[in-house]
Amino acid sequence: MRFKGLATINGEGLYTFKVTAEDNGEPGTGDWFKIEIWMGPDVDTENSPAVPKHKAQGYLGGGNVQIHEK
Repeated sequence: MRFKGLATINGEGLYTFKVTAEDNGEPGTGDWFKIEIWMGPDVDTENSPAVPKHKAQGYLGGGNVQIHEK
């Protein structure tokens, strides 16, 4: 699952973010999460992404990502 949008950080600035989450089934082992944050509102995150200002990714150490269809 992937979604993106615009946000502020502590009420400041305008940033573009993209979140990628992967649900690898129950009981939640192997679920994966990634977030990337760029400065500015006009970043094309799909075709030619600039280097994100902040990013973090990894497998969850606990809990469970659950993705539901709408």
